[in-house]
Amino acid sequence: MYDAAQAENPEKLSVRNEAQMKGRFKRLSENGQKWVAAYREAYRQRKSGMNQKDIESEAHKLYEQDKRSKFTDYVVFNESGGSSKRSRVTEEGDYCANPNPETPTSGGSTSQRPIGRDAAKNKAKGKDVSKVSTNFAEELRAMRLTRDGEIELMKQRLEFEREREQSMHLNTLLQKQFLTPEEENIKPRIAEQNRQLDHLICEIFVSMPNMIIGDHPPRARRRYRDREREQGVRKAFHNLRIRVVVKGYKSCQLIPGTNHIHLTRLCIDSCGQEMKFKDDKTGRQPEKSSRVVPIGIMFLVLCGFSFYLGGIFCSEKNKISNEQVSKAVNSVKPTVSDQIQMKSISFPECSADLQDYTPCTDPKRWMKYGRHRLTFMERHCPPVFDRKECLIPPPDGYKEPIRWPKSKDECWYRNVPYDWINKQKSNQHWLRKEGEKFYFPGGGTMFPNGVSAYVDIMQNLIPGMKDGTVRTAIDTGCGVASWGGDLLDRGILTVSLAPRDNHEAQVQFALERGIPAILGIISTQRLPFPSNSFDMAHCSRCLIPWTEFGGIYLLEVHRILRPGGFWVLSGPPINYKRRWRGWNTTIDYQKADYEKLEQLLTSMCFKLYNKKDDIAVWQKTSDGDCYKQLDVPDNYPTKCDDGTEPDSAWYTPLRPCVVVPNSKHKKLSLESIPKWPERLHNAPDRIGDIKGSSAGDFNRDDRKWKDRVKHYKMLLPVLGTDKTRNVMDMNTRYGGFAANLINEPLWVMNVVSSYAPNTLPVVYDRGLIGTFHDWCEAFSTYPRTYDLLHVDSLFTLESHRCEMKYVLLEMDRILRPNGYALIRDSSYFADAVATIAKGLRWDCHVKDPENGNNKEKILICQKKLWYAQQNS
Repeated sequence: MYDAAQAENPEKLSVRNEAQMKGRFKRLSENGQKWVAAYREAYRQRKSGMNQKDIESEAHKLYEQDKRSKFTDYVVFNESGGSSKRSRVTEEGDYCANPNPETPTSGGSTSQRPIGRDAAKNKAKGKDVSKVSTNFAEELRAMRLTRDGEIELMKQRLEFEREREQSMHLNTLLQKQFLTPEEENIKPRIAEQNRQLDHLICEIFVSMPNMIIGDHPPRARRRYRDREREQGVRKAFHNLRIRVVVKGYKSCQLIPGTNHIHLTRLCIDSCGQEMKFKDDKTGRQPEKSSRVVPIGIMFLVLCGFSFYLGGIFCSEKNKISNEQVSKAVNSVKPTVSDQIQMKSISFPECSADLQDYTPCTDPKRWMKYGRHRLTFMERHCPPVFDRKECLIPPPDGYKEPIRWPKSKDECWYRNVPYDWINKQKSNQHWLRKEGEKFYFPGGGTMFPNGVSAYVDIMQNLIPGMKDGTVRTAIDTGCGVASWGGDLLDRGILTVSLAPRDNHEAQVQFALERGIPAILGIISTQRLPFPSNSFDMAHCSRCLIPWTEFGGIYLLEVHRILRPGGFWVLSGPPINYKRRWRGWNTTIDYQKADYEKLEQLLTSMCFKLYNKKDDIAVWQKTSDGDCYKQLDVPDNYPTKCDDGTEPDSAWYTPLRPCVVVPNSKHKKLSLESIPKWPERLHNAPDRIGDIKGSSAGDFNRDDRKWKDRVKHYKMLLPVLGTDKTRNVMDMNTRYGGFAANLINEPLWVMNVVSSYAPNTLPVVYDRGLIGTFHDWCEAFSTYPRTYDLLHVDSLFTLESHRCEMKYVLLEMDRILRPNGYALIRDSSYFADAVATIAKGLRWDCHVKDPENGNNKEKILICQKKLWYAQQNS
């Protein structure tokens, strides 16, 4: 081919042999490769404002440094397709070096070059030397595409900078508490611009690698990623970091519990969600490999940055001493969110069908939960967005409750207007309706002769019920709490427990009568009581299947019963030989059930204590040797050794194992603990289990509450009269408030926060009752069930978790009309409660504490009696 070209142009082309041709081609190939390398380096080192000629000039300088001469082989270079002078774009979007490929360029030839020896060897090995020029063209084309993509990125970055400056100004406007009418009008535009800005950041953050190299050939993509690993990614992250610090972080600061790590994670999640929609579009998608490395690097950089900020946050947080925390609590300075919270709020009235609304045991939501073991009757609180922000109205015709002790025998029908239980249980003498009142004759399914006669038999079986040995009791499946009401006269304080079921308001009847009660069921979760607490447990045909599911319900009774405590059962299968015909069953079935019950109780270290007619009494052993049998392999039940605390009882699943009492407590059993009332003011043995507590601390707390209660009676004269029967201490420690009201005609439900130190065992060891609870949720009771709510520093301790508005709405729900709330807290929170209480229709008065501490205030509020507008 060269010979033919030389014959056509003898003046320009000299005669050359094969060896000369090979040497010529080798030299041209080496020069071309070095020029490509020099041009690539010059392009990589280009500066802002450099054009194509400037880049070529820099490439010549680099070439001369290596070859000591200029690159002059433009003819061969241009003919090979490697010209840097791109004059046209093909239909596919690729640049071509020559606008007319079929026309030979000047000084060139369209004839094919001969294949030399080295080229032939390379071809035999699978290497095509002719691809060098093609790859070089692809490299240059990729460089041009890269620059175009970066120019587009710079445009978006400039747009982002403008939006960022405007967003900073608008976010400052949003933080203002009071806005002018003009500023109110532009609030929608602020939200829309912020949304668009978020979308732009996500677009830049996630799409940048694909936007720049999405259309490049694979080899060019790999090289671009290698180069941009240290440059392009830093720029993109810098833009995102500006966005996070300037806009996102300031807005996230207003969310309690949000830190820098959470913030960065939120930004990543939001970008991921937007790009998921984009990637779902039809059409050409970038290769997966083109995204993995850059996004992975960006993710690692973000994680490092977030941990750096988190470290700063934690280090600064740890510098705060306990003294500074106490000082901050006593002199609270309102933040932006606090100022909003202190605004006066007007709450609307709820609809009339919510007059008996129990948020966490709402029958309208039962269908959402399983039927197995009646789990739908357990606590299932509504999510935040489904909470009722309204005032529960009383029933039409509601009257002020009848006062104790008369209320134990009668109540107003309109206060608890339920007819089903009256019709179904009237033959068992649970209650009867006469005129405008319900009367409670004291009957029951298992005590047709009256509850007093029934308890008399029980006292003969358990002598400890007479001398103060038995002080606290729990009645599972309580009915209308006649058993617990009768025990009050005998010095035994009983928690009546029943679910909200088809019996209609058993617990509400009990509380309307002035008898302690709480909504609950033994199902799949532990009862909200500590271990080894009750002196006695009772079931009078409570319909709990004790022998089913491996006796797991009996195991829960065993957990909450004190060593030496008694479990009393009347009803099936006790006395089955006489009663089986009336139970709609067979004698063989009842016999097998009774034998299985005895076997389970024996395996749990219960022993039959006494038995007469329809009543059987078992006692939980105080002998630790009995529990050694649980160590035998393949024995059931086994010891609880799964790490779950015995006192863990707030949303804690039931365990099919035995909670063995701690042997270090020598005064835990019923035989060793002081009798009532001596145990009330004696420091219990379990006081040592509480970190930072001691017998001295217990005695100081007891003296403190003696002074406080004396002061409370001066501020609230109705305290201790028949107008305050049902009382709740919403944030107790050792039960000091209740202990110093023990001689008054009232009872106190002591509530210990599930997030606070576990002091509830001390409350029970003193002979008082209480429960675990989280005040971010609704309490397990009906509306209008308490006369007085005592709140000591609850808002100071729980305001970081629970919103004050919802806690006060819950207090309003369970407080009776004309009832009182006695709130003791820091000055700031007392003022905040007084502000919100106006929207609850409460009358509040601020009083000084007994010690003259100006950092605390006592707020006494009374709930007004009002009726729903549609009923008035």
